[in-house]
Amino acid sequence: MIIQDKIFNADGSFNYPGTHMGVKGDQFLVNGAITPVFDAPAQFVRFRLLNGSNARIYNFGFSDDRRFHQIGTDGGLLERPVPLTRLRLSTGERAEILVDFSGEENSQVRLVSYSSELDNINPMWNSNALDDSTFDIMTIDVKAATANPITALPASLVSINRLQKGQAARTRPFVLEMGFYGPMKINGKSMDMDRIDETIKLNDTEIWEVTNHSDLPHPFHVHDIQFLILTRDGSPPAENESGWKDTVLVMPRETVRIISHFSDFSDPVNPYMFHSHILEHEDAGMMGQFVVI
Repeated sequence: MIIQDKIFNADGSFNYPGTHMGVKGDQFLVNGAITPVFDAPAQFVRFRLLNGSNARIYNFGFSDDRRFHQIGTDGGLLERPVPLTRLRLSTGERAEILVDFSGEENSQVRLVSYSSELDNINPMWNSNALDDSTFDIMTIDVKAATANPITALPASLVSINRLQKGQAARTRPFVLEMGFYGPMKINGKSMDMDRIDETIKLNDTEIWEVTNHSDLPHPFHVHDIQFLILTRDGSPPAENESGWKDTVLVMPRETVRIISHFSDFSDPVNPYMFHSHILEHEDAGMMGQFVVI
């Protein structure tokens, strides 16, 4: 399910205001359909969610406040299902969840975003009316179960071979900076396609320390690899963030430490990118390039 928010003109065409801080819409699309209705069988249903918006951060839940289980992150399965009633998902992040509709045939529930519950996400100068509200994403009509449905959650899913801090060859700092009108930067530099910012040795393990010096949260995305979150401001990540990822939300004034092993796809000429996943911010220069040699 690709969730996006858009602004439409009266004739149905897209309205793109192009604000420097990130465009947020007032209509919500799931796989291209505006607030659609989905027929779900009365059993466990697996949803794969992708935040495909330009800038909006969602706080997913259900209209009846039911519990669901997250089973996967950007890069694969978690070690076990994690029970949740809310799932925060920033732009570019993905999550897989299991929702149990058993015994609910002929009922209805809505997938919503409880955006009013999010703290430190939308400063006054970069908010719209929907940032402080709860709004519908999709209506789910529960129908008859299919034959031979799954009736129970597994206790465990996969075993993750966790990288250890002691394996890291080095720690690299990445400082995210932005202004109201000027270029946006990482480590004091805006994107230059003719510049390689970082050079990494093939088969090295590295810790990247990402610090957000701005007043807006930034989803930090890395190409080529999957990583594990070590800490958020020195504390372990939430259990549903403990799997492999390629995008992590870094809150204002927060430092997130991630670890990854660069074991494949070396190329000394053609670089990979790291960047903010708010589209207008990466376009404004919050992006860099690295090669693996």
